[in-house]
Amino acid sequence: MDNYLFICYYFHPIKAVGSIRNSKLAKYISRKNKLFVLSTLNSLLFPKDSLLKDTKTFKLFRMPTFDYQTIKLLLLKINNLLKKNIVYFNPHKNISQKSFLKVVGLFPFNVLFGEGGFFYIVFNMLWGFYLIKRFNITRVYTSFSPFSDIVTGFILKKLFPHLVWVADFRDLPDTKNHGILSFLNERLYRLVLRHADGLSAVSKGLAKTLRTYRKNIHVLRNGFDPDEGETGRLRVDSFSFLYVGALYGSRRDPGLLMQALKELVDKKQVDPKHVSFQYAGKEGRLFLDKAEEYGISSFCSDLKFLSRNRSLIRQKRSYFLVMLTWSSKDQKGIISGKFYEYLSARRPVICLINGSRDKEIEDIFKRTKAGIVVYHKDQKSLGELKRFILTHYANFKKKRTAYDYNAAEVQKYSYDNLAEELALIFRREGKQCAV
Repeated sequence: MDNYLFICYYFHPIKAVGSIRNSKLAKYISRKNKLFVLSTLNSLLFPKDSLLKDTKTFKLFRMPTFDYQTIKLLLLKINNLLKKNIVYFNPHKNISQKSFLKVVGLFPFNVLFGEGGFFYIVFNMLWGFYLIKRFNITRVYTSFSPFSDIVTGFILKKLFPHLVWVADFRDLPDTKNHGILSFLNERLYRLVLRHADGLSAVSKGLAKTLRTYRKNIHVLRNGFDPDEGETGRLRVDSFSFLYVGALYGSRRDPGLLMQALKELVDKKQVDPKHVSFQYAGKEGRLFLDKAEEYGISSFCSDLKFLSRNRSLIRQKRSYFLVMLTWSSKDQKGIISGKFYEYLSARRPVICLINGSRDKEIEDIFKRTKAGIVVYHKDQKSLGELKRFILTHYANFKKKRTAYDYNAAEVQKYSYDNLAEELALIFRREGKQCAV
């Protein structure tokens, strides 16, 4: 048994993708080890979701925080109380807000009032110092974003060189195209991260980019919680398509699928009475506008923002699950955490990639037999997608709705296995640290 310290701004019960990864890893690490978690007191203000049923297996401490999220969330609370939009926050449409978010993620602003901010870092450092001394902690895990968690890990590593520190990355630092700030932040990340014993990233594509900061990087993917799959398969009642998540403006683009559905319905190869395309997230208006553009709005609907439990149930009841992502020369392996939830639902997945070919995603789909990967810019993709849909439509009409993945491959992405991988990373880096 080892003693761990997790430093995670995003953690249960905050409703955010980053919270899921950190919370689930903590859940399974704490089953075999002693674990302490430092997170933010802003959890009182953030929208909440039930990510963990039991937090008694570890000690959770909330750090006082004053950052831009504190101000934004308080203003949104006032909006709700007064039922007025005193502040309107939508960085996808408001250019000034989008620019603010980019700047606030850069040093020195990120350690002052970026997510976490100065007070959060100070309290993390003080509590971390106490817990390490009091409970003989030897392993520290930090999660990016925000940068504040990395700063805390860096300070504690300098104070306690015996610690094995693994810095985990769910996202890439945005340090490009900011003039002198880009140069400063690139140097800062290299300086800070060279003191980490190891880095972990959610995909090979992210790991490749992060090697500009240091070479020693492990791929630790997102996953699904096997405890949340206890309900088993649910009945599929319609030939439904479901997308859960953000659209990021139009960076995640469902257009190719909408075009395929439009053509199949127009040619009477698919009965529109059987079809539904549902969206669950905060950009429903954008989704419906897109559906109107392709002339399929009659069978498209916005489910709004679903709780985690309702989302998981809806996934199991849908025929197809839709994954939207993008790919470029500089950005590969951008795999939404929702994809791994899709795996646990055991439904066929349609992955639409906006951009260049992504062999990493193709390889995962091939090994898990998750479904099909198509590209907006590939002329063959539309035909492949329509054939894939028609094959399953024939099965649907025969009431053959079961779908079989490669179970052994899928199991690799369960969080109990991923927690074991994380523990193994710590053991490997611990040996290197001892040398």
